[in-house]
Amino acid sequence: MAQSAHGMLETRANAAASVARTATALILTAVVTVAVFLPTRHNGFLEAGFDDQLITDDPDIPHLDAARAWSLATSFRHANYVPLTMLSFQLQYPLSGFRPAHYHLVNIFLHAATAVLLWLFLRPLVRSVWLATLAALIFAVHPMQLEAVSLAIQRKTLLSGLLLFVALIAYQRWRAHRSRVAYGVSLLAFVSAAAAKPTVVTLPLVLLLYDAVFVGGRPRLLDKLPYFAVAGIFSLAATAASHAVGAIYPPHGGSWVGHVLVAARAMADCCAALVLPVALSPVYYYRAGTQYGPLNVLALAALVLLVGLVTARRRQYPWAFFCVWWFALTILPQSNVFPLAQLRPDRYAYLSLVGFALGVAVALDHLARRLPRRWRFTSPLGGALYVALLATLTANSIAVWRDDVSAWQRVVARNAWCAVAHMMLGRVYDARGDVAHAEHAYLDATRVQPSVAEPYLHLARLYAAHGGPDRARDAAQRFLDRAPDHPARAEMSRLLGTEAISTTQ
Repeated sequence: MAQSAHGMLETRANAAASVARTATALILTAVVTVAVFLPTRHNGFLEAGFDDQLITDDPDIPHLDAARAWSLATSFRHANYVPLTMLSFQLQYPLSGFRPAHYHLVNIFLHAATAVLLWLFLRPLVRSVWLATLAALIFAVHPMQLEAVSLAIQRKTLLSGLLLFVALIAYQRWRAHRSRVAYGVSLLAFVSAAAAKPTVVTLPLVLLLYDAVFVGGRPRLLDKLPYFAVAGIFSLAATAASHAVGAIYPPHGGSWVGHVLVAARAMADCCAALVLPVALSPVYYYRAGTQYGPLNVLALAALVLLVGLVTARRRQYPWAFFCVWWFALTILPQSNVFPLAQLRPDRYAYLSLVGFALGVAVALDHLARRLPRRWRFTSPLGGALYVALLATLTANSIAVWRDDVSAWQRVVARNAWCAVAHMMLGRVYDARGDVAHAEHAYLDATRVQPSVAEPYLHLARLYAAHGGPDRARDAAQRFLDRAPDHPARAEMSRLLGTEAISTTQ
């Protein structure tokens, strides 16, 4: 009897210790995430190429009433269908107005909550508190997460990620206990995640992957059919939103073969930045005419080889299989399978970073198991140092996203060869009335790529507005020499004092 009581006390003590470890890990994950990203509350709205004007310029957001809410829920917003995100901005406006700090704070807490939910999702899989904590922290503080957290409009990325993990955790519970409530919560959370940002539509494929690795070794299709139905509906809505504003892009590189090669290079660069995030940029550019270059071919071959290898060895290396395919499936809607406006924004990898973070944590654990017992402490120590390094890099890069000028200055620094980068910086200065810096940036654009026409267009307008008629005419002539059929040719012809030339001549 005494032995039984002792056993019960020991069980309770173990349970209490487990709860304490869990609570400590969750608090640590949340506190570290908030602490690293808290300085972003000092940043402003970024509108020059970064879309925060979709908040500040939307006429429905400042009016909290049923008609405006219905408009936000049922209409497209600049090639997007993100009704839940837009409704969240409308609900916040009465409390925050258009004060950027408030929107950034919401983003910070959404990101921290997502990291906590990731921990809860991973803990039953890895069966280790420190492994789940390490993976959650790598995901949370990685510098590539800065774009998603720093841009107010990217609440859509954070909110959809948060709701996606609600769906995944509820699905786990349904798999474990066959609770219809859990299944319903999972499906509803998926609908909400897709309404926040439709790029989560590959969740049904992720669930098939989850089944294949963690539930009996084979995917189960029947219970995924409602998920596929939701994914289909939101995929059609997202496509319709793009069609509504003509945001259907031709292949990068001018052909589909070239497009695949350029997209493969961008994906390989993204993977390299996951490992060593030291040359990140708010925008990435790739040189035109290099789509068939050897680096692009090598990138495609390496990606195909990696995916093929881990798939062929999936029974031998299940964690590698899960991590690589998680990355591939979650980034698929933004991988430029169909051409997007940008090849490689960091925000595209927000959810995909889970695969990388989990892979690092599992690799360190496997390394520890191979070491002599007295050296196994080096594995968690190495993980902690890696998290500290990532957090330091992130903290040091927050100022890049302070405003449009700082963001485009970094873009120019990382893409000094690109005329468009210099031109965009010039446009930011121009909008601020900083004529000298705007002129300098436009001139830099003409120097690095003299054949590009648009910088001369902005120079002509700048000179015309600020009393430089001779220079305005010279810039207008250079623009027309390079782009005689541009829609702005009539405006430039008027600067030259000539008639606009018909494109039919």
